[in-house]
Amino acid sequence: MNLKYTFLRYAISYFHGIVEQGGAYYKPMYFNYPNDLGAYTYTSQNVMLGDSLKLSFNPTSMNYGVDESNFFFPAGKWCQIYPKLSTGNPCRNVKEGGEYLKGENDAQLTVEEDQIYIHMTEGSIVPLTQVDGKAVSVAQAMDLPTSFYLGPPTTALSSGYLAFDQNGNGDDLQANILTFELTS
Repeated sequence: MNLKYTFLRYAISYFHGIVEQGGAYYKPMYFNYPNDLGAYTYTSQNVMLGDSLKLSFNPTSMNYGVDESNFFFPAGKWCQIYPKLSTGNPCRNVKEGGEYLKGENDAQLTVEEDQIYIHMTEGSIVPLTQVDGKAVSVAQAMDLPTSFYLGPPTTALSSGYLAFDQNGNGDDLQANILTFELTS
């Protein structure tokens, strides 16, 4: 539940944007990277959450204990934000053409039962709720502080979007919209 509430502000904000402009939250990678052939492979293991977060998981391992995964990363900078690494650089630069990380062979992405990974793409500012085991409901999570994760900047601009939902029921989001841009 902590993981769900941690990403709640990002999800609510993104859903608000979908209502206003259309789009999808949970989508295959090729929606964001249509010219990258690797985005069309292993689509059940590589999913975008909005435009800023990549979810990597192996649905087979969750059901059968299989630990072989093929996590694809398109060209760019990607930083692992969940689970947090205790040592080392959580970011990696992926060259043109993309890169496959096999969970069983890559020390950074070892697949265990029910394990998922969340990476943030460059140029993103993502609002996350500081849960720390405190929230037991959506309304309580909305009262907790918000942190902003800054992805590696692109050559010019990083941006993010935050829609405040004060009471957790989606009322009056329009009056509480913040857009963030950071110039490097």
